[in-house]
Amino acid sequence: MKKLLFSLICLILIAELALADGKTTSNPHAKKEGPQPRKSNLTIRQDPRIDSLLNRHIRQNQKTHVSGSGYRIQIYTASGAGAREKAINIKTQVLTDDPDMDVYVQFTSPDWKVRIGNFRSRSDAMRVKQELNSKYPNSFIVPDHIEYTKTAEKPKKQGLKNE
Repeated sequence: MKKLLFSLICLILIAELALADGKTTSNPHAKKEGPQPRKSNLTIRQDPRIDSLLNRHIRQNQKTHVSGSGYRIQIYTASGAGAREKAINIKTQVLTDDPDMDVYVQFTSPDWKVRIGNFRSRSDAMRVKQELNSKYPNSFIVPDHIEYTKTAEKPKKQGLKNE
């Protein structure tokens, strides 16, 4: 029995060595050869306005946004049916007159409000309110939480363009 077991183990080892001799060992970190990627050119045609919009977006995101206490000019307040649509229409009209104006539509139950600007001082808000008096005679200045950018640039004038 011992001879049979010993013979069987020897046969298995010889068979294993014979099979292992035919195999080549490979380095798992070696670079595998295969088809090389083809080099080709890709031409992208796009509207030049996309580049302009992308650059504007990049400049906007490079500014440091800060928020704090300040003032806005409230030009519309209403509640009831149609108040939301009227507020959105007023916002659209203000942005049509001056696309750089900061306009906010807010809902504080039950009122819809349209507010303009991000003014750090009441006197700045007062100057713009005087410009708006002809279009929005019932406008008034309200304290609010405002957003502004902290840059080295001269702050832009908040107000409607002269027509």
